[in-house]
Formats: sequence, structure tokens, C-alpha cells
Amino acid sequence: MARPAMAMMMALPMLACGGAPEGPIAFSVVPTCLEFRQATERVFRSDTEWRAAHRENSDGTPPAIDFARSMVAGHFDGRGEPCTSFSVQGVSRRDDTLVVTATRHERTGCAPTVLGFPQVMLELPRHDLPVRFEIQHVRGESTGPVRACL
Repeated sequence: MARPAMAMMMALPMLACGGAPEGPIAFSVVPTCLEFRQATERVFRSDTEWRAAHRENSDGTPPAIDFARSMVAGHFDGRGEPCTSFSVQGVSRRDDTLVVTATRHERTGCAPTVLGFPQVMLELPRHDLPVRFEIQHVRGESTGPVRACL
């Protein structure tokens, strides 16, 4: 039997039992803003949850998400400095948890005249696993592509 076919046959029982190999998970940034007043992390697994969060914490219309195939995980700093941004290095499965590795870029010398809501939200493949954010803090230039909501 050829090696690729054998590897696939060995993987089938693990996939049938709901197991999946650890490693990188595809993601995309969700361009929306939710104004949670307190720091929190949330996972949205249904359109009902998603729309309720926007109704209670936003003036905007939520982006369409296919919750049959995807979910949204978000890290929210609460009220904060509008000069803060985030960059996401990756998402991986570790110890039956989806781990988002990100960097919070806190610009020094920022004199905000408005309140911001630093946050990052990602669309991920649908999983029942918990999501954990591991965020490194960097002070200096605000270089992350995901900006705080104003």
C-alpha cells in the first residue's frame, strides 16, 4: 500500500471519533466593532448570539457569518485607548483548546481625545472546543492591522 493511502487510513479512525491533529487553524479577521464596557472574551457559535451582541453593543449591522461552518472568537479590552491595535500571529489547536496567539500594540505618547474599544475578532472553522487568547503586550508604535473601535 502506498504511504499516502496508509496515512489516510490511519487518520480516518481519529477523524471519525472527533479527534483532529494539533496544529495551525485557518482564520480571518472580522471587520466589526462591539463596545463591551468591561474586558471579556467571547465565542459566538450562532447567528442569534451574534445578532444579540451587535444589538446590545453596537450601532452597526453584524457581518454575515455562516455559523453552520464557522464561529467568531473575540477578545475585548473594554473601554480603552484608541491608539491600541492588535496583530494575530496564528491560531492553533493545543490540548483540546483553540489558542489564538496575538500581540497588543500600545502606542506610547498617545493623547486620545476620544474613548476607544480595543478588540480583535476572528472567524474560525466551527469547533466545540474552548478558545483561549494568548496576548503579548508591546509598547511603542501602534503597528497592528486591527485597530481599536472609536
